[in-house]
Amino acid sequence: MAGARVFVVDLIEGPYGNYAWYETTTDATGRFTVLSFENRRVKITAYAPGTPGPLWSQSLYQVCGVHPLVNGVSSIEVELIRAGIARTASPSPTLSGVVYENTAEGPRPAAQMAVLYSSYGHDGADVYTRTDNAGRYSFCDLPLGGGSVLPACSRSASPPEHPVNIFSVQIAGDTVFNPECPRR
Repeated sequence: MAGARVFVVDLIEGPYGNYAWYETTTDATGRFTVLSFENRRVKITAYAPGTPGPLWSQSLYQVCGVHPLVNGVSSIEVELIRAGIARTASPSPTLSGVVYENTAEGPRPAAQMAVLYSSYGHDGADVYTRTDNAGRYSFCDLPLGGGSVLPACSRSASPPEHPVNIFSVQIAGDTVFNPECPRR
C-alpha cells in the first residue's frame, strides 16, 4: 500500500531511549526503509489515513502487533485492515473487549472510537484501530507483559485522537478488557 504512515520504535527503551524512533511513509510499492536498529527488537506501527468525517471508516489500521528482531537486512510485512472487520484468525495473545462511554443514562458501547495499545508503558503505539458500531475492538500478536489501552475518550476531531484516559493492562495470554470512559 502506497502512502501508509509507518512508525518504528525500540520495543524496550521506547522513543526516548538510546535509539531514536522513526516515522516514514511507504513508497509506491508499499515498501519502507529504516536504519539504526541493528540487533534490537522494535515495534512497527502503520496506518493509512482516510478522509476526516464520515469517511474515517475508509482508513486502514494495524490490529496485529509487529515486533521483529532487526538483525541485518530484514523484510517485514505489516497487515492493515478496515476498522470493524474481523480477522478470520488472530495470532495469540489477543486483547479484545468493548469500550464504554458513561452517559446520563448509564454506560453505553462507544461506536467508532479510536483505540490504541502500547506495550511496556511507553508511548509509541503497537496497534491502532476504531471500535465497531457495538463498541468492540480487538488486537492480536501482542508481546506478553504490561501495556496500556488508550481509548480516545475525548473524541477530538482530527487524528491522531488524543486519549484522556490511559488504562493499564497485563497481557499474559488472550485477554478481555472493557475500558470505561468517564462522563464529559
